[in-house]
Amino acid sequence: MKLQQILVDWWRESQATIVFVTHNIDEAVVLGSRVVVFRERPGRIAREFTIDLSRPRDRMTNEFTQCYLRIRAALSRQLD
Repeated sequence: MKLQQILVDWWRESQATIVFVTHNIDEAVVLGSRVVVFRERPGRIAREFTIDLSRPRDRMTNEFTQCYLRIRAALSRQLD
């Protein structure tokens, strides 16, 4: 969580575009403005989500949970 906060702070200062690859849905929702779920093989985009939550992100809100669950459901469908 400390590293995530460092990344958010750096992004706020630089406003740079960052492509961040993670297998952690929670981390993707905390850090991202867009989350892309890929298919297994070949590596193609299965779904794309816009994360429209205000910053700083609060993991305890209903909105955060709903984003998390939508992405998790899409990822689960790719694994089935």
